[in-house]
Amino acid sequence: MHGRALNTLGWLHTHGVAARVLAVLMTVPTGALMSAQTATAVALAESLTPDTAAGPDAPSESARAPSPDAVGLADCEAQVRTLKAALADREAHLAELQRRVGELNELRQQLDALRARLPAREGGSVTADEARRQAGADAAALRELVQKAHGIDNPRLWSELRGAENSLHRSQYLLARAEGARTVYRVRPGDDLPRIGVMFYGDPERWTQLYDANRHVIDDPNGPLAGTTLIVP
Repeated sequence: MHGRALNTLGWLHTHGVAARVLAVLMTVPTGALMSAQTATAVALAESLTPDTAAGPDAPSESARAPSPDAVGLADCEAQVRTLKAALADREAHLAELQRRVGELNELRQQLDALRARLPAREGGSVTADEARRQAGADAAALRELVQKAHGIDNPRLWSELRGAENSLHRSQYLLARAEGARTVYRVRPGDDLPRIGVMFYGDPERWTQLYDANRHVIDDPNGPLAGTTLIVP
C-alpha cells in the first residue's frame, strides 16, 4: 500500500497538488504499517486523483466535453449562415420584383400612349375638343402646302402634301369616333358639299349639315379642297 501511495504522490507532484500531503507520506518508513495519519493522507490524495483505469494518457471529462461557450459560438455561427442564406434569397426576390416593376412601368407608358390616340368614349383620353383643335391645325397645314405646291413640280413638296392629307384624315377620323359620327370622307377633285350630301343622305340640301360638322377644316363651303377629310354626321 505504501507503493500505491507513492504512485498517487507521483500524479500529485505532476499536477501540482498541495505539498503537505507529500510531507506526511514521506515520514512513513518503507515496509512499515501505515498509521492512521498516513491512511488519511492517501485517502485525501486518492480523492484528488482522477480515475486511472483508462490509463494515464486518457483525457479528462473536461477535455472530452466541449465547453458551453464553444457550443454557444457554434450555434451562433450556424444561425449567421442561415440568416445569410435567407438574406441572399430575399435580395434575389427583390431584384426580380424590381425587374417586373420596370416592365410594368413600360407597359403603362405604352398604354398611356395608346390612350392618347383614342377618344374618351373608347377608353382613351382624347376629348372631342382636343381632336377638333388638332384637325383644325392639320387642315391649316394642308392649305399652306397646297398654296406652296401650286404650279410647282417638286416631288419632295408633293410628298409633304400627301403626308399632311393623311394627318388630317387621322385627326378627323379620331374626331368622328369621339363624336359618334357616321363616317368620314376624303374630298376628291370636282366634289362639293351638295354632291357629297346626295352621296350620303340622298339630298343635296343637307350640305349645310356637312358644313356645320366641318367648319373647323372648311374655309369656303362652295369648294372644299381636294384631299380634305370631312366628318359625315
